[in-house]
Amino acid sequence: MTNPNFFIPGQGWDTESIVSGYIKFESQSLISVARKSIAAYPFDDVYPFTNIFGCHTPAHYGAAVIGFAGSYKQVEEDWCQWLWKFADLLSRLEAIEAFVNLDCVIGNFRWKLEPLAILESATSDPLLWGITSSPEGDFSIHPEWLSHFSSDWRRFVPRTNNATPSS
Repeated sequence: MTNPNFFIPGQGWDTESIVSGYIKFESQSLISVARKSIAAYPFDDVYPFTNIFGCHTPAHYGAAVIGFAGSYKQVEEDWCQWLWKFADLLSRLEAIEAFVNLDCVIGNFRWKLEPLAILESATSDPLLWGITSSPEGDFSIHPEWLSHFSSDWRRFVPRTNNATPSS
């Protein structure tokens, strides 16, 4: 039975999603290496994981950070894929933590990611990243949400230019 309080975007909806956040490094000296790694990353051309990472800022009082922000059409529909690719990018950087925010039609959400080696033990793979904090009621792991999009053919058709699959 469908939960009437659980909104799932679908046919006929055209909503904007804003993704923003930052990646934190231990020192400013790691930023130039991170810039090169970000430039070499195989981002999607248009959707869902595009290069929204701004690597140039004069503001660096304490921690060194790389910020990011972008506007998408309903990226929450492919949020698991976006987060997976974000963790993959993080595995190529010498960062210590990252925060990502998603503001969309179903709410405002925030996730924290960290290298698993920091959390588990020194023997863990230092390149693996995981979600260490997620919003209460995280929609991306809700069974109804997952069942709705697991059979959605759009998840297997890459979006190019401004085109989106039609139903």
